Amino acid sequence: MINTIGLLSRFLKTKTSFRTSVFIFCTLMFSDFSYAINKGDASENTLSIKLQQQINGTILDENGTPLPGASVVIKGTSTGTQTDLDGNFTIEAASTDVLIISYIGYLKQEVTVNNQTTINILMNVDSNVLDEVVVVGYGTQNKYMVTGAISTVSSDDLVKLPTTNAVEALQGKASGLTIISGGTPGSEPTVRIRGIGTLGNNNPVYVVDDIVVTDISSLSANDIESISVLKDASTTAVYGSLGANGVIVIKTKTGKAGQVAFNFNTYLSTQFKPKSLEVLSTSQYLSYATDMILNADPNATVPIQFTDGSLVGNNYNYQDEIFQTGSIQNYEFSAAGGNEVAKFRLSAGYQSQEGILLNTDLNRYTLRLNSSFDKGIFSFGESLGITYAEQNPLILAFSVSPIENAINMAPYLPFTNDEYIGGYSELTAEDINTTRNPLRTLNREEQLNKNISILGNVYAKAKLAPGLEYKINGGMNFYDNSFKKTELPYGISGGLFNQLITRYTYFDTRVKTVTLQNSLQYKTTFNDKHNVEILGLSERQKRKTTTLSGVGTTDLGISDIGAALSGGAATVEYNKIGYLGRLNYNYDNK
Repeated sequence: MINTIGLLSRFLKTKTSFRTSVFIFCTLMFSDFSYAINKGDASENTLSIKLQQQINGTILDENGTPLPGASVVIKGTSTGTQTDLDGNFTIEAASTDVLIISYIGYLKQEVTVNNQTTINILMNVDSNVLDEVVVVGYGTQNKYMVTGAISTVSSDDLVKLPTTNAVEALQGKASGLTIISGGTPGSEPTVRIRGIGTLGNNNPVYVVDDIVVTDISSLSANDIESISVLKDASTTAVYGSLGANGVIVIKTKTGKAGQVAFNFNTYLSTQFKPKSLEVLSTSQYLSYATDMILNADPNATVPIQFTDGSLVGNNYNYQDEIFQTGSIQNYEFSAAGGNEVAKFRLSAGYQSQEGILLNTDLNRYTLRLNSSFDKGIFSFGESLGITYAEQNPLILAFSVSPIENAINMAPYLPFTNDEYIGGYSELTAEDINTTRNPLRTLNREEQLNKNISILGNVYAKAKLAPGLEYKINGGMNFYDNSFKKTELPYGISGGLFNQLITRYTYFDTRVKTVTLQNSLQYKTTFNDKHNVEILGLSERQKRKTTTLSGVGTTDLGISDIGAALSGGAATVEYNKIGYLGRLNYNYDNK
C-alpha cells in the first residue's frame, strides 16, 4: 500500500503528507474523482477533488420528439456522449460541470449540473440555420431541404487562409475533399472528392454562377460568397458525366440593400522551408558510389578521385542554395450597396506571391462587377470578372524537379564553375550520376506565363405564376494563356550535360466558351407538409480552342522570339446540347 501511495504522490507531482496520500488512495477505492493542481509558490501545491456522479437525461425537439444523435459535452473538455435512438443519454459529471447540448438546426444550450441526476432538455430551432440557402446544381435550396451529400463553406472561412488559389482555402473545411497544394506560386492544386472515381482525369467540375468552367484560379477568395461541394450521385446527376468526380459550385458576392459600403482588405504573410532533408556527406557518398560500382562489376575501375581522398573536404548541400524566404501580399478594395430594386458590388484586387524556390513568383490583378435589378415579377442581373496574371513557374529539368535534383546532387561538386558556360557546375560521366545542377535550372532557364481570363454571365427571370419561374442565363468564359521559355547555353563542350545554343519555346492557347441556358422551375407546398420542387432545363454550350506554338534556336545568345524557325497552329470546336429534369420532395422538412 505504501508503494502505491508513493507512486500516486509522484504522479501528482505534489508535496503531500502521508495522511493526504491515504485520503487520496481511499478516494480512489470508493468513488470516482477528478483532480486539479494549482502551482503557485514552488513550496506550495493545492489539490482539489471533484466528485462525479452519473447524469441521465433526454433531449427533445421543439415538438417533444426525441432527438437521436444529439451531442452532450462537458464544457472545456473533450468528454462527451451522444443520445441514442430514443434521445436518451448518460454521462459522468461533477456538480460544478457545465453540459453543452447541440444538434444541427437547433440552438446550443448550456446547463450547469449542480446536484441534478436527471436532466431533460427541450431544444429550440435555430431559424438562421433553417433559412440558410445552399447553392446546388442549377439553383439553390434551403439547407434543411437538402437531402444529398453537400458541404458548404462560407466566405468568412475562405479568407482565413492566405492563398493565391481559392480552392486551396477549402483544405480541411469540407469532409470528403482532399487538396494537395501545387507547391509553387500559381500552380494548380490537386483536388479529389471522395477519392479517385474514374479513369484518366479525376478533377471535379467547377461551376461559377451556373456557368461551367475548367478552373477557378482567376477568382479571388474575397469575391466568393459561398462554395458548395456536391459529393454524391443525387447532387451531381444534373451535370451528367461531367459530375462523375464531384462538382464544386461557387456563388460570387452581390450587393445588398442599404448605403454604399466600402471595404479594404489586405494581408501580408511569409513562407519558408522549415527544415532540410538529411543527405549523405561526401565521404558517405563516395563510399556508397564505390560499393555500387564494385558490386555491379568487381573488376570495374573506380574513379581515382573517389579513393584518393581529394574530394572528402568538399561538402555542398544544394538544398541550402535553391530555397529562399518567400512572401504573399494581397490588397483588395470593394464597394457595394443599393436599394430594394437595384444592387451592385464592385471590387478590384492585387495579389503577389514569391515562392520559396528561387525565381518562382506570381502577380495577379482582378476586377469584378456584379449587379442585379428586381421589379415586380421581373428581375435581371450580370456578373463579370476580369483577371490578368503573370507567373514565373517552377521549371523542371527533363521532367525532374529542382528539389529532387538538389537531394541527389553529388555533395563534392561545387555550386559554380567558371570553366563551364553560364558558370554552373555539371556532373560528368565519370561521376556515375545523372543529376543536373538545380541552380543552373533555376537561374539559366526563364519562363514567363501570361494569363488573361474573362468570366461573365447575364440572366433574366420572370415569375409566371405563384411558385413558377422562368430563367434565361447566358455566360461566356474566355482565357488566353501564353508562355515564353528561354533556355540559355550551359555546360562545356564534350560534357555529359550541355547546351551550347539558346533555345526558345513559345506557346499560346485561347479558349472561348459560350453557354446558353433556359430553365423552368416550380416550387410548391401542399397540406403544409409536402414540399415539391420541379426543374426542367436545356443548355447549349459551344467551345472553341485555338493554339499557336513556335520553337527556335540561335547561337547569338539574344532572347528574341523572332528567331523561331518552326511553329504550328490548330483550332478545335466543341458543341454540346443537354436537357435535364429534377424532382425534389421532402415531407414536413424532414
